[in-house]
Amino acid sequence: SRADLRTFYQRLHSPLKDAGVDGVKIDVQSGVAAVGGGSGGGPHLAKLYTETMENSVKQHFASISTAVINQNNVDNEAINCINCMSHSTENIYRYKHTSIIRASDDFYPSRPYSHTVHLINVAYNSLFLREVCLPDWDMFQSLHPSASLHAAARAIGGCPVYVSDKPGNHDPELLKKLVFKDGSVPRASQSGVPTRDCLFSNVGEDGVTALKVFNWNSYKNRDLGKVVGSGVIAAFNVQGVMWDFERRKNHVQDPSKPILPVDATIRPRDVESFNNGENA
Repeated sequence: SRADLRTFYQRLHSPLKDAGVDGVKIDVQSGVAAVGGGSGGGPHLAKLYTETMENSVKQHFASISTAVINQNNVDNEAINCINCMSHSTENIYRYKHTSIIRASDDFYPSRPYSHTVHLINVAYNSLFLREVCLPDWDMFQSLHPSASLHAAARAIGGCPVYVSDKPGNHDPELLKKLVFKDGSVPRASQSGVPTRDCLFSNVGEDGVTALKVFNWNSYKNRDLGKVVGSGVIAAFNVQGVMWDFERRKNHVQDPSKPILPVDATIRPRDVESFNNGENA
Protein backbone atom coordinates (compact mmCIF):
# COMPACT_ATOMS: atom_id res chain seq x y z
CA SER A 1 0.00 0.00 0.00
CA ARG A 2 1.01 3.63 -0.32
CA ALA A 3 1.20 3.89 3.48
CA ASP A 4 3.62 0.96 3.60
CA LEU A 5 5.76 2.59 0.92
CA ARG A 6 5.88 5.86 2.87
CA THR A 7 7.01 3.95 5.95
CA PHE A 8 9.62 2.08 3.91
CA TYR A 9 11.20 5.21 2.45
CA GLN A 10 10.95 7.08 5.76
CA ARG A 11 12.90 4.34 7.52
CA LEU A 12 15.37 4.17 4.65
CA HIS A 13 16.08 7.87 4.19
CA SER A 14 15.77 9.32 7.70
CA PRO A 15 18.87 7.54 9.10
CA LEU A 16 20.86 8.63 6.06
CA LYS A 17 19.93 12.26 6.56
CA ASP A 18 20.67 12.03 10.29
CA ALA A 19 24.12 10.66 9.42
CA GLY A 20 24.88 13.66 7.22
CA VAL A 21 24.11 12.19 3.81
CA ASP A 22 22.85 14.99 1.55
CA GLY A 23 21.91 13.06 -1.57
CA VAL A 24 21.12 9.61 -2.94
CA LYS A 25 21.26 7.59 -6.13
CA ILE A 26 18.25 5.31 -6.48
CA ASP A 27 19.02 2.29 -8.64
CA VAL A 28 17.12 -0.48 -10.45
CA GLN A 29 13.97 1.62 -10.75
CA SER A 30 12.84 -0.10 -13.95
CA GLY A 31 12.71 -3.41 -12.10
CA VAL A 32 9.67 -2.31 -10.12
CA ALA A 33 7.26 -2.63 -13.05
CA ALA A 34 8.48 -6.19 -13.70
CA VAL A 35 6.91 -7.39 -10.44
CA GLY A 36 3.59 -5.62 -10.83
CA GLY A 37 1.57 -8.74 -11.49
CA GLY A 38 -1.17 -9.06 -8.90
CA SER A 39 -0.55 -5.52 -7.68
CA GLY A 40 -2.44 -3.57 -10.30
CA GLY A 41 0.10 -4.04 -13.08
CA GLY A 42 3.60 -2.73 -13.74
CA PRO A 43 2.70 0.89 -14.62
CA HIS A 44 0.50 1.20 -11.53
CA LEU A 45 3.20 -0.16 -9.21
CA ALA A 46 5.87 2.04 -10.81
CA LYS A 47 3.61 5.06 -10.29
CA LEU A 48 3.21 4.29 -6.58
CA TYR A 49 6.92 3.72 -6.01
CA THR A 50 8.06 6.72 -8.06
CA GLU A 51 5.65 9.17 -6.42
CA THR A 52 6.42 7.95 -2.90
CA MET A 53 10.17 7.88 -3.56
CA GLU A 54 10.16 11.44 -4.92
CA ASN A 55 8.16 12.75 -1.98
CA SER A 56 10.65 11.16 0.38
CA VAL A 57 13.80 12.47 -1.29
CA LYS A 58 12.19 15.91 -1.53
CA GLN A 59 11.64 15.79 2.22
CA HIS A 60 15.06 14.45 3.16
CA PHE A 61 17.52 15.57 0.47
CA ALA A 62 16.40 18.96 -0.81
CA SER A 63 18.68 22.00 -0.79
CA ILE A 64 17.69 25.61 -1.33
CA SER A 65 19.71 28.12 -3.29
CA THR A 66 18.79 31.71 -4.12
CA ALA A 67 19.28 32.99 -7.64
CA VAL A 68 18.62 36.41 -9.12
CA ILE A 69 16.45 36.09 -12.20
CA ASN A 70 15.15 39.24 -13.84
CA GLN A 71 16.35 41.11 -10.74
CA ASN A 72 13.96 39.15 -8.53
CA ASN A 73 15.03 36.72 -5.84
CA VAL A 74 13.81 33.25 -6.71
CA ASP A 75 14.21 30.23 -4.45
CA ASN A 76 15.40 27.21 -6.41
CA GLU A 77 14.83 23.89 -4.66
CA ALA A 78 17.31 21.25 -5.76
CA ILE A 79 16.43 17.63 -5.07
CA ASN A 80 19.71 15.78 -4.59
CA CYS A 81 18.76 12.50 -6.24
CA ILE A 82 20.10 10.63 -9.26
CA ASN A 83 17.58 8.30 -10.90
CA CYS A 84 19.36 5.23 -12.24
CA MET A 85 18.43 2.16 -14.29
CA SER A 86 15.17 3.94 -14.95
CA HIS A 87 14.82 4.22 -18.73
CA SER A 88 11.42 2.54 -18.88
CA THR A 89 8.58 4.86 -19.79
CA GLU A 90 6.77 3.84 -16.59
CA ASN A 91 9.52 5.63 -14.68
CA ILE A 92 10.67 8.48 -16.94
CA TYR A 93 7.22 9.95 -17.46
CA ARG A 94 6.42 9.88 -13.72
CA TYR A 95 9.15 12.24 -12.47
CA LYS A 96 7.75 15.45 -11.00
CA HIS A 97 10.40 16.59 -8.51
CA THR A 98 13.67 14.84 -9.36
CA SER A 99 15.41 15.97 -12.53
CA ILE A 100 18.62 13.94 -12.99
CA ILE A 101 18.76 10.58 -14.73
CA ARG A 102 21.75 8.31 -15.41
CA ALA A 103 22.17 8.19 -19.17
CA SER A 104 23.96 4.87 -19.62
CA ASP A 105 25.69 1.92 -18.05
CA ASP A 106 28.32 2.47 -15.38
CA PHE A 107 31.91 3.67 -15.53
CA TYR A 108 33.89 0.42 -15.27
CA PRO A 109 37.48 1.16 -14.22
CA SER A 110 38.61 -2.45 -14.73
CA ARG A 111 37.08 -2.90 -18.21
CA PRO A 112 39.42 -1.19 -20.69
CA TYR A 113 37.07 -1.65 -23.67
CA SER A 114 34.07 -0.05 -21.95
CA HIS A 115 35.15 3.58 -21.99
CA THR A 116 34.69 4.62 -25.61
CA VAL A 117 31.33 2.87 -25.88
CA HIS A 118 30.31 4.53 -22.61
CA LEU A 119 30.75 7.89 -24.32
CA ILE A 120 28.76 6.71 -27.35
CA ASN A 121 25.88 5.57 -25.17
CA VAL A 122 25.59 8.70 -23.04
CA ALA A 123 25.76 11.02 -26.04
CA TYR A 124 23.09 9.26 -28.09
CA ASN A 125 20.82 8.47 -25.12
CA SER A 126 20.90 12.14 -24.17
CA LEU A 127 19.03 12.96 -27.39
CA PHE A 128 15.87 11.61 -25.78
CA LEU A 129 16.57 11.89 -22.07
CA ARG A 130 17.36 15.62 -22.22
CA GLU A 131 13.73 16.30 -23.17
CA VAL A 132 12.62 14.96 -19.78
CA CYS A 133 15.55 15.15 -17.36
CA LEU A 134 19.15 16.29 -17.05
CA PRO A 135 21.25 13.36 -18.35
CA ASP A 136 23.95 12.21 -15.95
CA TRP A 137 27.07 10.79 -17.62
CA ASP A 138 28.33 9.04 -14.45
CA MET A 139 31.49 9.59 -12.46
CA PHE A 140 35.05 8.69 -13.45
CA GLN A 141 38.48 8.43 -11.82
CA SER A 142 40.97 11.22 -12.50
CA LEU A 143 44.06 8.93 -12.48
CA HIS A 144 42.49 6.29 -14.70
CA PRO A 145 44.16 5.64 -18.10
CA SER A 146 40.95 6.88 -19.80
CA ALA A 147 40.54 9.87 -17.48
CA SER A 148 41.25 12.48 -20.18
CA LEU A 149 38.57 10.99 -22.44
CA HIS A 150 36.01 11.03 -19.63
CA ALA A 151 36.98 14.53 -18.49
CA ALA A 152 36.58 15.93 -22.01
CA ALA A 153 33.21 14.20 -22.29
CA ARG A 154 31.99 15.72 -19.02
CA ALA A 155 33.19 19.15 -20.14
CA ILE A 156 31.05 19.03 -23.30
CA GLY A 157 28.19 17.01 -21.81
CA GLY A 158 26.47 19.72 -19.80
CA CYS A 159 26.11 17.07 -17.10
CA PRO A 160 27.10 16.92 -13.43
CA VAL A 161 30.83 16.42 -12.93
CA TYR A 162 32.11 14.20 -10.16
CA VAL A 163 34.82 11.63 -9.56
CA SER A 164 35.11 8.47 -7.48
CA ASP A 165 38.81 8.83 -6.69
CA LYS A 166 40.22 7.21 -3.60
CA PRO A 167 41.12 9.89 -1.00
CA GLY A 168 44.49 11.38 -1.93
CA ASN A 169 44.55 9.56 -5.28
CA HIS A 170 43.83 12.41 -7.70
CA ASP A 171 45.14 14.15 -10.78
CA PRO A 172 44.79 17.80 -9.63
CA GLU A 173 45.86 19.28 -12.97
CA LEU A 174 43.17 17.38 -14.84
CA LEU A 175 40.48 18.25 -12.29
CA LYS A 176 41.42 21.94 -12.36
CA LYS A 177 40.48 22.02 -16.05
CA LEU A 178 36.89 21.13 -15.15
CA VAL A 179 36.20 23.69 -12.39
CA PHE A 180 36.72 27.31 -11.43
CA LYS A 181 39.05 28.24 -8.59
CA ASP A 182 36.16 28.19 -6.12
CA GLY A 183 35.29 24.62 -7.11
CA SER A 184 32.14 25.48 -9.06
CA VAL A 185 31.60 23.70 -12.36
CA PRO A 186 31.26 25.77 -15.59
CA ARG A 187 28.56 23.50 -16.94
CA ALA A 188 27.29 24.10 -20.47
CA SER A 189 23.75 25.39 -20.86
CA GLN A 190 22.29 22.34 -22.56
CA SER A 191 22.89 18.60 -22.76
CA GLY A 192 25.63 17.48 -25.11
CA VAL A 193 24.33 15.44 -28.06
CA PRO A 194 25.74 14.18 -31.38
CA THR A 195 25.88 16.52 -34.36
CA ARG A 196 23.63 15.88 -37.34
CA ASP A 197 26.37 14.53 -39.60
CA CYS A 198 27.19 11.62 -37.27
CA LEU A 199 23.69 11.05 -35.93
CA PHE A 200 23.09 7.92 -38.02
CA SER A 201 26.71 6.80 -38.36
CA ASN A 202 28.23 3.82 -36.58
CA VAL A 203 30.88 5.83 -34.74
CA GLY A 204 32.06 2.74 -32.85
CA GLU A 205 32.62 0.35 -35.74
CA ASP A 206 32.66 1.96 -39.21
CA GLY A 207 36.35 2.87 -38.93
CA VAL A 208 35.99 6.35 -40.43
CA THR A 209 33.54 8.48 -38.41
CA ALA A 210 34.35 10.57 -35.36
CA LEU A 211 31.76 11.13 -32.67
CA LYS A 212 31.09 14.87 -32.63
CA VAL A 213 29.19 16.29 -29.65
CA PHE A 214 27.93 19.86 -29.53
CA ASN A 215 26.64 22.11 -26.79
CA TRP A 216 25.71 25.73 -26.16
CA ASN A 217 26.89 28.29 -23.60
CA SER A 218 24.38 31.08 -23.04
CA TYR A 219 25.01 34.32 -21.19
CA LYS A 220 23.44 37.73 -20.71
CA ASN A 221 24.97 40.36 -22.99
CA ARG A 222 24.50 43.61 -21.08
CA ASP A 223 25.28 45.78 -24.12
CA LEU A 224 22.63 44.08 -26.26
CA GLY A 225 20.25 43.58 -23.36
CA LYS A 226 19.51 39.98 -24.28
CA VAL A 227 20.70 36.43 -23.77
CA VAL A 228 23.20 35.31 -26.41
CA GLY A 229 25.71 32.51 -26.45
CA SER A 230 28.49 30.55 -28.07
CA GLY A 231 28.71 27.06 -29.42
CA VAL A 232 31.18 24.39 -28.41
CA ILE A 233 32.04 21.14 -30.21
CA ALA A 234 34.15 18.15 -29.22
CA ALA A 235 35.30 15.37 -31.54
CA PHE A 236 36.22 11.89 -30.27
CA ASN A 237 37.73 8.84 -31.91
CA VAL A 238 35.65 6.09 -30.28
CA GLN A 239 36.16 3.38 -32.88
CA GLY A 240 36.72 -0.23 -31.86
CA VAL A 241 33.80 -1.12 -29.58
CA MET A 242 30.03 -1.09 -30.01
CA TRP A 243 27.07 -2.47 -28.13
CA ASP A 244 25.78 -5.76 -29.54
CA PHE A 245 21.99 -5.72 -29.20
CA GLU A 246 21.62 -9.44 -29.90
CA ARG A 247 24.26 -10.66 -27.45
CA ARG A 248 23.51 -7.81 -25.02
CA LYS A 249 27.16 -7.04 -24.41
CA ASN A 250 29.90 -4.90 -25.87
CA HIS A 251 31.37 -6.20 -29.10
CA VAL A 252 35.11 -5.53 -29.33
CA GLN A 253 36.64 -5.50 -32.79
CA ASP A 254 39.91 -7.39 -33.23
CA PRO A 255 41.92 -6.11 -30.23
CA SER A 256 45.19 -7.06 -31.93
CA LYS A 257 44.64 -4.34 -34.54
CA PRO A 258 45.36 -0.73 -33.57
CA ILE A 259 42.63 1.89 -33.69
CA LEU A 260 43.39 4.06 -36.70
CA PRO A 261 42.91 7.85 -36.71
CA VAL A 262 39.69 9.30 -38.09
CA ASP A 263 39.04 12.70 -39.64
CA ALA A 264 36.43 15.16 -38.43
CA THR A 265 35.25 18.45 -39.93
CA ILE A 266 34.16 21.07 -37.41
CA ARG A 267 31.68 23.68 -38.71
CA PRO A 268 29.58 26.41 -37.07
CA ARG A 269 26.42 24.78 -38.39
CA ASP A 270 27.21 21.70 -36.29
CA VAL A 271 25.82 23.74 -33.38
CA GLU A 272 22.05 23.64 -33.79
CA SER A 273 21.53 26.98 -32.05
CA PHE A 274 23.31 28.68 -34.95
CA ASN A 275 20.78 27.23 -37.40
CA ASN A 276 17.62 28.80 -35.99
CA GLY A 277 18.52 32.30 -37.20
CA GLU A 278 18.22 33.91 -33.78
CA ASN A 279 21.81 33.24 -32.74
CA ALA A 280 23.47 33.31 -36.14
